[in-house]
Amino acid sequence: MSLYNLVHGVNSLAGYLLGLLGLSTTATSTGRFRDCYLQRNPNGVLEIHVFTRNGGGNRPDFVAVTNALRAHPHLIRDADESHDSTYAVYVFGVPMQALTRLESLVAAEPTTIPKSPSERFQEMLTKIQTQPDDPEVQRIKTALAPTFEAINKAPPGSVVAVMDDHIKGPDDPGNLES
Repeated sequence: MSLYNLVHGVNSLAGYLLGLLGLSTTATSTGRFRDCYLQRNPNGVLEIHVFTRNGGGNRPDFVAVTNALRAHPHLIRDADESHDSTYAVYVFGVPMQALTRLESLVAAEPTTIPKSPSERFQEMLTKIQTQPDDPEVQRIKTALAPTFEAINKAPPGSVVAVMDDHIKGPDDPGNLES
C-alpha cells in the first residue's frame, strides 16, 4: 500500500468515476494510481481528477500511459502536483450523461468534493504534530512502524527502500543499493 493510500485511502466514488471515463486502477490504464475524485475548476465546472504517482522523475516510466490518457476525449490537462512533483493529476471533463447525476450528488452532499491532496497531506501533518493521541494518527503510526524501524536500524548514509508492503533495509539482498 502506498503512503498516500495509507493516510487517505481511496475516494469512495473512485471506481464509479474511473468507469465513467472507461479507465481503471491498473498500471496499464492509469499508471501508479492513487485516487480519483471530483473537483470544481475556477469557473465552477465539475471535473474528474485522476491522481497518480506518474509525475516528475516518474514520467519517463509512464510515457505510454500518459500518452494514452492525453489522447482520451475528455482529458482537459495533466500536470505535476506543486506539493510533490512525483505526483501527477490528470483532469477530465465529466461525461455529459453523468453530469446531472453528479451535480445532484454534490448538491445533496457537498463533501463529495474532497479537499485537494496537498491540503489533506498538510492537515494530516498538522494533526500528527498537534493531536498525537488521535485514533487516525495512531493508525498511521502503527502502519508506518516497520518503515521507521528499518530507517532507524540502517547505518548512516545507507538507503532504505520502501516498496509497497516490503521494506528493504541495508542487509536485504534485494536492496536497491546492494
